Amino acid sequence: MASPDTITQIDAALHAIRARLRALEGRSGGTGGASSTMRLSDATPQRNNGSGSPGDDQAAARGDHVHPAVQWADVQGKPDISGEDKTYRYVQALSVDTWVINHGLGKRPTVAVVDTSGSVIVGDVRYTGLNTLTITFSAAVSGEAYCN
Repeated sequence: MASPDTITQIDAALHAIRARLRALEGRSGGTGGASSTMRLSDATPQRNNGSGSPGDDQAAARGDHVHPAVQWADVQGKPDISGEDKTYRYVQALSVDTWVINHGLGKRPTVAVVDTSGSVIVGDVRYTGLNTLTITFSAAVSGEAYCN
């Protein structure tokens, strides 16, 4: 089974954040809605500073009441955002008009192709999966493809 693409993962994470925010909003004792405040942070939730009870409807309007924070660690199914960019270099030693590349990046990467003289060439790139692609050229060519 193929893993979901990044957009699907981000969408699922946003739905999880919204659900968590709704749960926190309901737990706070306030009325919620447009007059309510909510923050998304990795910091420790702040207190009401003793100025009003947790259910005080006017606390949010005064700006001294902050709901508990949603912790990034609490979000389930979030995408991997480790900051490492995945790349793959493919070398085609024999001149052929179709290159089949199994890059294993788990995404549809951008592709740059150069021939053996170092000139940038253009081919028809077709993504056959999240880990494979095919490049078709008008003539047989050898060189390198850089997937990012």
